[in-house]
Amino acid sequence: MIADHGGEIICGRAVEKVLVEDDRAVGVVLSGGEQVSSDYVVAACDAMQLYSQMLPPGAVPDYVLENLKELEPWPSYFLISLGVDDSVTQLGSWHHHITYCPALMDALDSEDPTHWLINVVDNSFADSLHAPKGYRSIAIGAPVSFEYRQRWQPISEMRGPEYTRLKEEVAAGVLASAERILPGLRDRIKAADIATPITYRRYTSNWKGARRGWVPTVESMSRIRRESTALPGLFQCGHWHVASGSISGAMQSGKNAALLILRESG
Repeated sequence: MIADHGGEIICGRAVEKVLVEDDRAVGVVLSGGEQVSSDYVVAACDAMQLYSQMLPPGAVPDYVLENLKELEPWPSYFLISLGVDDSVTQLGSWHHHITYCPALMDALDSEDPTHWLINVVDNSFADSLHAPKGYRSIAIGAPVSFEYRQRWQPISEMRGPEYTRLKEEVAAGVLASAERILPGLRDRIKAADIATPITYRRYTSNWKGARRGWVPTVESMSRIRRESTALPGLFQCGHWHVASGSISGAMQSGKNAALLILRESG
């Protein structure tokens, strides 16, 4: 659709800066220094990255970034993706979606992963193509802070042995918690992959590895600015600019931005 209308899709090139001339967004600078000029810029990236790194100083009023700093992003996530033997459905309290909270009082604050609230989701329940016949694809996840033990962040850039040990330690705790409701789960694991808050940040560039945008509160809903911005020529869309942070909300946000551009351009 984009190419059919004369557009070009550039993959594997990050946008580093938004070009601003005469108080208007006029394009972007890609990694490597290439400049792309445009009549409008639509930012679907991390809101903090846009306003603190991509725009030149003074491009928007100071209060824009200050307002964002007062908001709380959604917690990040620790996710174990498993390929398991189909007999897992015969275990304990099996269900295609289980939420288990072993320690209600400190489920979101404890440093002990065996206390965390976890979700066990059977992806193969909704789509059998997730795994070969005789196997199932399940995910075990838990909300966790990007600042967990103050160690995710300091060691994240190298992702070396210390990071690997911490990742495996947390995974063992989360699996131990899951086995309380699904005894024998470990014996049925055929393949595993682990994602930490660092993984979420690395692949999404979301601030603090957030799973969505801002936590929906009365304050955040009153401060979130939708698709228009304080800089002419710059529009924004995506999960950071809708109250729910959901996929459907992000999609509608993109449509809204397109409609605003069409209205402005005549």
